[in-house]
Amino acid sequence: MDARLEAFNTLQVAVPTFNDDGYNLHRMRCTGPKLFRKQDRRNDWVFIRRRKATAGTKVTGGLDGLIPVKLNALFKLRDIDANTSYRLAHISLLTVVGSPTPDGPEGMVRVGTPLKNHVVHLGDIEGMAHLIAINPDNLYLVNNRIDVHTWNEIHDGN
Repeated sequence: MDARLEAFNTLQVAVPTFNDDGYNLHRMRCTGPKLFRKQDRRNDWVFIRRRKATAGTKVTGGLDGLIPVKLNALFKLRDIDANTSYRLAHISLLTVVGSPTPDGPEGMVRVGTPLKNHVVHLGDIEGMAHLIAINPDNLYLVNNRIDVHTWNEIHDGN
């Protein structure tokens, strides 16, 4: 495959508002080795959706099919010979630690230890994930007090 690679540092995803009367744009950043606003590198946490095996089948397990991941790179591959392009993200997956339902003294889901790196289509990214670091190397809480729409989607089974 003879393909040209283009790197990007920002991805915008339209997420329905809490009242379902419109959309908000989530801007996710992935600067790679470059500094963001002359301070530090930025690799945002996002949710991806685990693909369903068959239409209409609810995905069971942690966070109702949403998986928190860290953005490592945003890029587009252009296959000049076939006149096609692929919009992709390089990510590091996290896994649910313990119960996939909110529990513990903080009432949040715990996620941790990146499993391994993957490449996914940008269309698999659902929006921003708000994680609180307990141990930045391997343990985080999924913050259920910021993004009400995502929290309701995960835990109300809509």
